[in-house]
Amino acid sequence: MNLDQKLTAEEAHEYFQKRFTPINEITKKMACFETDGGRQIGLNLEGKKVTMFVEPGDWTLIVPGVELIRTYEKRENDSDKEGRHHHLKSNAPRLSAEYPAMYLSIPTMAVLAAFCDAYGESKAPPAGQSPSESTQTQRINSTERNLCMNTILYGPPGTGKTYRTTALAVKMCEKDVAVPEKKFEFADDKALKARYEELRTEGRISFVTFHQSYGYEDFIEGLRPELKDGQVSYRVRPGIFREACAAAAKSPSQNHVLIIDEINRANISKVFGELITLLEPDKREGAINAVTVKLPYSGDSFNVPSNLYVIGTMNTADRSIALLDTALRRRFEFEEMQPDYEALSKDPVAGVDIRAMLRAMNDRIEYLYDRDHNIGHAYFIHAKTLADLDAVFRRKVIPLLQEYFYENWSKVLLVLNEKGGGFINVNNDLPKGLESINEGFEPRPRYQIMREFNASAYRNIYQ
Repeated sequence: MNLDQKLTAEEAHEYFQKRFTPINEITKKMACFETDGGRQIGLNLEGKKVTMFVEPGDWTLIVPGVELIRTYEKRENDSDKEGRHHHLKSNAPRLSAEYPAMYLSIPTMAVLAAFCDAYGESKAPPAGQSPSESTQTQRINSTERNLCMNTILYGPPGTGKTYRTTALAVKMCEKDVAVPEKKFEFADDKALKARYEELRTEGRISFVTFHQSYGYEDFIEGLRPELKDGQVSYRVRPGIFREACAAAAKSPSQNHVLIIDEINRANISKVFGELITLLEPDKREGAINAVTVKLPYSGDSFNVPSNLYVIGTMNTADRSIALLDTALRRRFEFEEMQPDYEALSKDPVAGVDIRAMLRAMNDRIEYLYDRDHNIGHAYFIHAKTLADLDAVFRRKVIPLLQEYFYENWSKVLLVLNEKGGGFINVNNDLPKGLESINEGFEPRPRYQIMREFNASAYRNIYQ
């Protein structure tokens, strides 16, 4: 089946039967299952959407695509006033009113498989400990979600992901630094940027950008040629991840940060190799389930220090988040970054409402394509004049739309609400010299970007 097609309750039920152990007999309205780790699931067999009751966790962050419908708090009695399904009491007691629970929606089989991977590998909390308390093992020395050990910031281009890493990195190194929550205020915070550079110079913050040819030898360690006395020899050189781990191990009282830009552009299995497991908080040095491996080139014993944070950024327009390696997704928390319209000036630019204009374009892009290809607010953050808008549209926005829609100009026109002569001129005339072959050929319009964009063209996008 197509993993991205809309999922049905029947398909989800069939998949659960293969993955988990059924609890009691199926009813007409509910089917309940238990994982090997003791977690329970209550699958709703009614309704157009695939919905289920599960035990609490950061499931919408761990598995992108999962939608949270509602959370349920623990109740002192089994009253069903809050709307929790009454079949849970006898079929999945850990999801009944005496326990906290979450009600989720799963859109596709790909999302369901990823959720089952994450949910099935986690264990139910011990007796006396609530499920919500068990999720705290994903943190270290902090109860703040944005200070988890492994974080990926994902979203369309221009949403401030790279700048957000600056603030997170400094905050992870110095937890007393006050970092504002608005996602784009960090770019102009000179004090914060200066401190970031100091920490980078000290070796406490490392930065690397992944690309298609990036590999294990670059990231962990590998053989590199050296020319000495006219002779070529090879020696093992550490990659940036091993260097970051070594620096963190030398100063255990200080936090260190490794930033991986464009983390989804590389072959993750090839880059991390067997070390993907060592990223987990409970597998790090000094943790209860600490793991040490022997590196293949040097033969050295290796583990990941507990004071090394990892931040990744991912452009969802470059590759769908659903294609990201499942093993990596399970070991990172995800923070989505969509366009922040409030970060743009509320004052019109030459009579143009920038916020309304960008929102209108993104609404159409989401309808014609998807939300992963929205246009970020960062493109317009410094637009103060009509000339600034012209430069942004001519050099960034229109070329980006061409790329999104594979030169399908009709969809580009729809996004811009182009009626003719605003941004793009549409010429349907038959070129001179082709009159003789007019028959049998469908008219083919030609598109040309206008030499000048006037203010009315921008206003027409949202009016």
